[in-house]
Amino acid sequence: MLAPTHLRWCMRLVAFALLVPGLVRAHDYKLGELRMDHPYALIKSEPTTRLEVYFRAFKNEGGQSDRLKSVRTPVASQATIRTETHSEDHEITWVPIHSLEIPAKGQVAMRHDAPYGYQVLLTELIRPVKLGDRFPLLLNFEKSGEKEVMVWIQAPRNNSSIHKH
Repeated sequence: MLAPTHLRWCMRLVAFALLVPGLVRAHDYKLGELRMDHPYALIKSEPTTRLEVYFRAFKNEGGQSDRLKSVRTPVASQATIRTETHSEDHEITWVPIHSLEIPAKGQVAMRHDAPYGYQVLLTELIRPVKLGDRFPLLLNFEKSGEKEVMVWIQAPRNNSSIHKH
């Protein structure tokens, strides 16, 4: 028989082991066959009037493609899905797109450092935001419906390459 001190320690260890998978996956969201991996916004300076939201990836484990049609959030009046284009002289321009296709059994990188990437631009911020804040973002998919995710505002990492626009 275990001593009460050892028993309490074992119970804490079991409780921690049960919590760890949830903590590790805290930034992954699932909706049917879609997975939205680690939503984040980068803040380059404070105060800011706009936020660029990214994801590590959108993954589609299903047999049919789906589309991200729109995005809403209580922190901004405007949310625009955008992609970057490159001119012949290598100038980068961000342009709005009507939707973002996530192919069947595929994925779309939506990282800030992905070449030819995508982002959600939030403008007309309703309230001030700062480093470390979290806010809800409602994603509307053509086939899968809606999913609310929590976006975490982060600072760019020192070794991170951020596109200069």
